[in-house]
Amino acid sequence: MDHNSSEIRKLQHYLNNLAKRITNKKPLMVKIAGIMHTGVEKTFEEEGRPKWKQLAKSTIRDRTRKGYWPGKILQREGMLIRSIIPRATEDQSIVATNEPYAAILHFGGVINMAARSETFVRNRYKRKPKKGKFKKGSKRGRGFSFKAYRIVIPPRPYMLIREPEVDEIIEAIENHILD
Repeated sequence: MDHNSSEIRKLQHYLNNLAKRITNKKPLMVKIAGIMHTGVEKTFEEEGRPKWKQLAKSTIRDRTRKGYWPGKILQREGMLIRSIIPRATEDQSIVATNEPYAAILHFGGVINMAARSETFVRNRYKRKPKKGKFKKGSKRGRGFSFKAYRIVIPPRPYMLIREPEVDEIIEAIENHILD
């Protein structure tokens, strides 16, 4: 076989570029982390992929009373979704959150609340005092007792990579290596 030296140089250049792309993976990892983060945001926007279980009626009543309803599931104040950040190293693409309650919202679980007593003191500086048995300006509190109860939180997985993201990641890898 007769080889032209310019063709050999062209092939060597292509192989050197390919090797450099494989060893310099950080830009690829940043791209993959971005794709995964976008997928998590899409899951929040669509309220699950597949759809999450609806909120309990008591939760909707509580949110309505506090001014957070109508709203989206897992997005009462938006703290969880804002806490989810993409990160990348030379060898890893990561999407993570540091919110302590994130795991129970993702996997579901049960919170057992113990019986307890608390003392409530009316805030005398509020403009519209709530109805109650305290006299205005009273410094004495009133004790309340609460029975033990359970809070059951259904799983609402949001940190998942779905098929559209997998396809996009594969395309990004191919583009990184072959482009």
